[in-house]
Amino acid sequence: MTFDTSKFSSVFVDDDRDVDLSPNQLKFVQNVTQQKNMTDFGYLTYKLAYYNWWSKGAIAMEELQARAAEENRYITKEEVQKLIESQSGLLPPARAEFLVEEPNIKFISLTIDEDISSVTFDDGPRTNEATLVKINGSWFIAGNVILSLHP
Repeated sequence: MTFDTSKFSSVFVDDDRDVDLSPNQLKFVQNVTQQKNMTDFGYLTYKLAYYNWWSKGAIAMEELQARAAEENRYITKEEVQKLIESQSGLLPPARAEFLVEEPNIKFISLTIDEDISSVTFDDGPRTNEATLVKINGSWFIAGNVILSLHP
């Protein structure tokens, strides 16, 4: 809700031990950072880029909505198009309106091979597979792939 990413580096990490961004994640980071030829982004960089992009777009949309309401009108297609263009051609989702007190996560499987772990879990709308890596005794999320979406 606040787009505060100050603690991301204590959860996510850029690590290349058998972990790559998905093609969509890589394309997103290349597009948003304007580094179309770079391919060695990690998951922390992806998460930071995503939340920075999302916050700018969501706040800009909120400002558009407030201005339109103040002027007693609807947002125009041109305003939305201009926002999309400023957001690397993508329309970001709206800011979350409330925090979920306790996420309902169902863990399906967990495998650990020394300093790399794979966790499959269901977070409600999706089934995911996260890759975690152990660095100096602590585990960090180094990647996540959505395996399926639930209706």
